[in-house]
Amino acid sequence: MSTLLLCILLFVISGCKTYDYDYYGTISGTVLDYTDNSPIENATILMMPGSQTVQSGPDGNFIYDGLEEGQYTLSVQRSGYQSERKTVEVISGETVTTSIYLKQIPE
Repeated sequence: MSTLLLCILLFVISGCKTYDYDYYGTISGTVLDYTDNSPIENATILMMPGSQTVQSGPDGNFIYDGLEEGQYTLSVQRSGYQSERKTVEVISGETVTTSIYLKQIPE
């Protein structure tokens, strides 16, 4: 009988476990050329607060995950382009998708 109660208790406790990923959000973005919408590779994206930096991939994509809920400002730079800033709101358990457009610096 005690084994059965122990199994039931463990079953109930394991079903009540909370998971950290429910409390964190993600920013998924793409850096694009303002003129022709082409992806911009190797752009530097600085996230504030936190001072975390990532690079955009060949497809212009970048990602920040494991973020607490709140507002974040993304500062994007790439040689030959004007810098751009964008503020996004992260919601727990969700992915915010954003596009950031950079304008080329005239020669």
